[in-house]
Amino acid sequence: MKYRKLFISITVSFGISNLSISANAAPCEISKSIYSDVNNRGFDLIFGAKLPNSPWFATAIIRHPKLGTLWTFDVTQSNGYGSTALIARAMPNTPPDTSFVISFFNENLESDTFIWGRKLDSPKYAFIQGLGSADYYRRIARRPFLPNPFLSDTMWTHKRCQ
Repeated sequence: MKYRKLFISITVSFGISNLSISANAAPCEISKSIYSDVNNRGFDLIFGAKLPNSPWFATAIIRHPKLGTLWTFDVTQSNGYGSTALIARAMPNTPPDTSFVISFFNENLESDTFIWGRKLDSPKYAFIQGLGSADYYRRIARRPFLPNPFLSDTMWTHKRCQ
Protein backbone atom coordinates (compact mmCIF):
# COMPACT_ATOMS: atom_id res chain seq x y z
CA MET A 1 0.00 0.00 0.00
CA LYS A 2 2.85 2.35 0.87
CA TYR A 3 4.46 1.81 -2.56
CA ARG A 4 1.14 2.28 -4.35
CA LYS A 5 0.70 5.75 -2.77
CA LEU A 6 4.26 6.64 -3.73
CA PHE A 7 3.62 5.52 -7.34
CA ILE A 8 0.39 7.55 -7.55
CA SER A 9 2.14 10.58 -6.08
CA ILE A 10 5.02 10.36 -8.58
CA THR A 11 2.63 9.83 -11.49
CA VAL A 12 0.47 12.82 -10.55
CA SER A 13 3.50 15.05 -10.00
CA PHE A 14 5.04 14.02 -13.30
CA GLY A 15 1.76 14.61 -15.15
CA ILE A 16 1.35 18.08 -13.66
CA SER A 17 4.90 19.10 -14.52
CA ASN A 18 4.43 17.93 -18.12
CA LEU A 19 1.17 19.84 -18.34
CA SER A 20 2.78 23.04 -17.16
CA ILE A 21 5.68 22.63 -19.58
CA SER A 22 3.36 22.27 -22.59
CA ALA A 23 1.14 25.12 -21.40
CA ASN A 24 4.17 27.41 -21.17
CA ALA A 25 5.76 26.20 -24.41
CA ALA A 26 6.83 28.89 -26.86
CA PRO A 27 4.36 29.56 -29.65
CA CYS A 28 5.10 27.95 -33.00
CA GLU A 29 5.43 30.54 -35.72
CA ILE A 30 3.82 29.65 -39.04
CA SER A 31 7.16 29.83 -40.86
CA LYS A 32 8.37 26.98 -38.59
CA SER A 33 5.20 24.88 -38.76
CA ILE A 34 4.54 21.48 -40.24
CA TYR A 35 0.96 20.47 -41.02
CA SER A 36 -0.20 16.98 -42.02
CA ASP A 37 -3.26 15.90 -43.98
CA VAL A 38 -6.17 14.79 -41.80
CA ASN A 39 -6.82 11.93 -44.24
CA ASN A 40 -3.60 10.33 -42.92
CA ARG A 41 -2.20 9.69 -46.39
CA GLY A 42 1.28 10.87 -45.41
CA PHE A 43 1.30 14.36 -46.94
CA ASP A 44 3.05 17.19 -45.11
CA LEU A 45 2.63 20.91 -45.67
CA ILE A 46 5.92 22.37 -44.49
CA PHE A 47 6.29 26.12 -44.01
CA GLY A 48 9.72 27.70 -44.04
CA ALA A 49 11.33 31.11 -43.68
CA LYS A 50 11.27 33.50 -46.58
CA LEU A 51 14.15 33.41 -49.01
CA PRO A 52 16.76 36.19 -48.78
CA ASN A 53 15.71 39.36 -50.65
CA SER A 54 12.28 37.84 -51.30
CA PRO A 55 9.11 39.96 -51.27
CA TRP A 56 7.13 36.95 -49.98
CA PHE A 57 6.29 36.25 -46.33
CA ALA A 58 7.48 32.63 -46.29
CA THR A 59 7.92 29.48 -48.33
CA ALA A 60 5.95 26.23 -48.24
CA ILE A 61 6.24 22.79 -49.77
CA ILE A 62 3.98 19.76 -49.94
CA ARG A 63 5.88 16.53 -49.56
CA HIS A 64 5.05 12.84 -49.38
CA PRO A 65 7.50 10.11 -48.24
CA LYS A 66 6.99 7.99 -51.40
CA LEU A 67 6.21 10.70 -53.96
CA GLY A 68 8.73 13.34 -52.84
CA THR A 69 8.08 17.06 -53.14
CA LEU A 70 4.85 17.67 -55.06
CA TRP A 71 4.51 21.45 -54.75
CA THR A 72 6.78 24.36 -53.86
CA PHE A 73 5.18 27.69 -52.96
CA ASP A 74 5.91 31.27 -52.03
CA VAL A 75 3.49 32.55 -49.39
CA THR A 76 1.93 36.01 -49.56
CA GLN A 77 -0.92 37.93 -47.99
CA SER A 78 -2.97 40.70 -49.53
CA ASN A 79 -3.47 44.08 -47.90
CA GLY A 80 -6.83 44.95 -46.41
CA TYR A 81 -8.82 41.80 -45.73
CA GLY A 82 -5.62 39.82 -45.69
CA SER A 83 -6.27 36.62 -47.64
CA THR A 84 -3.24 34.35 -47.60
CA ALA A 85 -2.17 32.74 -50.87
CA LEU A 86 0.27 30.04 -51.89
CA ILE A 87 1.89 30.93 -55.21
CA ALA A 88 3.22 27.86 -56.99
CA ARG A 89 6.77 28.06 -58.23
CA ALA A 90 7.47 26.91 -61.77
CA MET A 91 7.19 23.12 -61.99
CA PRO A 92 6.50 20.76 -64.90
CA ASN A 93 2.87 20.99 -66.09
CA THR A 94 2.02 23.85 -63.74
CA PRO A 95 0.45 26.84 -65.50
CA PRO A 96 2.19 30.15 -64.77
CA ASP A 97 0.70 32.26 -61.97
CA THR A 98 -0.98 29.28 -60.30
CA SER A 99 -2.01 30.25 -56.79
CA PHE A 100 -4.29 28.95 -54.07
CA VAL A 101 -6.01 30.69 -51.18
CA ILE A 102 -5.23 29.05 -47.85
CA SER A 103 -7.69 29.54 -44.98
CA PHE A 104 -6.87 28.95 -41.32
CA PHE A 105 -9.12 27.66 -38.53
CA ASN A 106 -8.78 27.28 -34.76
CA GLU A 107 -9.35 24.07 -32.77
CA ASN A 108 -13.15 24.70 -32.86
CA LEU A 109 -13.06 24.99 -36.68
CA GLU A 110 -13.84 28.70 -36.45
CA SER A 111 -12.10 31.06 -38.87
CA ASP A 112 -8.74 32.07 -37.49
CA THR A 113 -7.77 35.41 -38.95
CA PHE A 114 -4.09 35.09 -39.46
CA ILE A 115 -1.97 38.17 -40.15
CA TRP A 116 1.70 37.51 -40.94
CA GLY A 117 4.05 39.11 -38.47
CA ARG A 118 1.33 39.89 -35.91
CA LYS A 119 0.30 36.50 -34.59
CA LEU A 120 2.95 34.18 -33.21
CA ASP A 121 1.05 30.94 -32.76
CA SER A 122 0.14 28.85 -35.80
CA PRO A 123 -3.54 28.08 -36.35
CA LYS A 124 -4.62 24.48 -35.63
CA TYR A 125 -6.11 23.77 -39.09
CA ALA A 126 -5.68 24.96 -42.67
CA PHE A 127 -7.52 24.37 -45.93
CA ILE A 128 -6.12 25.09 -49.41
CA GLN A 129 -8.90 25.90 -51.87
CA GLY A 130 -8.71 24.13 -55.24
CA LEU A 131 -5.44 22.31 -54.61
CA GLY A 132 -6.86 18.78 -54.92
CA SER A 133 -8.07 19.10 -58.51
CA ALA A 134 -5.04 21.17 -59.58
CA ASP A 135 -2.72 18.51 -58.19
CA TYR A 136 -4.65 15.70 -59.86
CA TYR A 137 -4.57 17.28 -63.35
CA ARG A 138 -0.95 18.43 -63.06
CA ARG A 139 0.19 14.97 -61.99
CA ILE A 140 -1.84 13.11 -64.63
CA ALA A 141 -0.39 15.39 -67.33
CA ARG A 142 3.14 14.36 -66.27
CA ARG A 143 2.44 10.68 -66.71
CA PRO A 144 -0.56 8.60 -67.79
CA PHE A 145 -0.48 6.53 -64.63
CA LEU A 146 -1.26 8.61 -61.57
CA PRO A 147 0.64 7.26 -58.55
CA ASN A 148 -1.29 6.88 -55.32
CA PRO A 149 -2.07 8.32 -52.91
CA PHE A 150 -4.10 11.23 -54.19
CA LEU A 151 -3.71 14.59 -52.46
CA SER A 152 -7.47 15.43 -52.63
CA ASP A 153 -9.10 18.47 -51.07
CA THR A 154 -7.96 17.75 -47.55
CA MET A 155 -7.91 19.67 -44.30
CA TRP A 156 -4.47 20.14 -42.79
CA THR A 157 -3.76 19.93 -39.08
CA HIS A 158 -0.82 21.46 -37.24
CA LYS A 159 1.53 18.57 -36.50
CA ARG A 160 4.60 20.15 -34.95
CA CYS A 161 7.13 22.94 -34.95
CA GLN A 162 10.44 22.56 -36.82
